[in-house]
Amino acid sequence: LKSGDFDAIDDTLVIRAPYPGIVTRITHVPRTSVAADEEILRMIDYRQVYVETEVPEVDVNRVLERDSEQIIIRAESLGGTILTEEVAYFDTEVLAEERMAHLVVKVENVEGMILRDGMVVMAGVPLREEKSVLAVPKSSVIDDGMEKVVFVEESNGDFRKIPVLTGTTTLSEVEVKEGLQPGLDVAVAGVRPLLLALQKKEGRSQSGGHGHAH
Repeated sequence: LKSGDFDAIDDTLVIRAPYPGIVTRITHVPRTSVAADEEILRMIDYRQVYVETEVPEVDVNRVLERDSEQIIIRAESLGGTILTEEVAYFDTEVLAEERMAHLVVKVENVEGMILRDGMVVMAGVPLREEKSVLAVPKSSVIDDGMEKVVFVEESNGDFRKIPVLTGTTTLSEVEVKEGLQPGLDVAVAGVRPLLLALQKKEGRSQSGGHGHAH
């Protein structure tokens, strides 16, 4: 260096990690020296995460005899996104104080590695594979106070309420055993406002249908 050549001094050190990850802690104090074996930061590779779910003792055998290794994961932190993942291992040991076994699922994290330690997700274990099942999104089915119903779109754009008998429910769908014909278009969003509007209309109709003679 030439005397007084300050432009030749670079005080920036670029640190490159051997894998993608999230910096969780910086332990180094800025503008201080660093020893060769000194920790300067901590980083976690969140490209894959593991979800642990509890399985009640009475369901252990059913889970062991499941038809598929795929597990459905629903993450509210991802806006209700549904992920299909695989079982990492199933610890069938049941502790006396909790009466639960533990199923661990390996999850490929989404872009941005949003899933982290401590987050809560819902896990669904497909115990058997059904053939020729009529199912609708969970958001399509609502309880009107008397029975489960769906709203079917008519040719004029209006919606008609249809009572249904439901069966198996997954994290994303509901089996419809009776009441709905295949091929009909059902409402998948705004179902509660449709129900409230119909109940309001039916209430006016009933109140207007009873008169008193004087």
